[in-house]
Amino acid sequence: RRTNALGARALQLAFPEHTVHAVPVSEGLHLKSVVTAPLPSVYVVADCAAGVAIRASLCTASTNAAAATWVVVPSPAANVLAVNGVVFVAAGYADAAKRIGEVTQMRVVELSNVEGAKVDGALTCCSLLVG
Repeated sequence: RRTNALGARALQLAFPEHTVHAVPVSEGLHLKSVVTAPLPSVYVVADCAAGVAIRASLCTASTNAAAATWVVVPSPAANVLAVNGVVFVAAGYADAAKRIGEVTQMRVVELSNVEGAKVDGALTCCSLLVG
């Protein structure tokens, strides 16, 4: 509900060299609550109805997404943060962390997000990305 067609258009105008696709998010706080990309060719997606719908939408809109490797994990483990060759995953999802590490060949660190989860926050909500 926080993102609309006007926002998608503004993003497209800001980055004309890229194609912007609006993706409906039916549950979760935002897109990264359901799918993240620790690598350009790897997507981690939640095993829920929203995850299935978003994956279909992205694969239809982008040949890169369609050709990517998709790792399906429990919903809270889908919001991962990749920084300097390390993937941070919500603690308590050891199987998901192991699969993500195997696919990405990156070191995986589980982090507690108990306090952030109380306000529907996840690991990417706590990130500061500097270009």
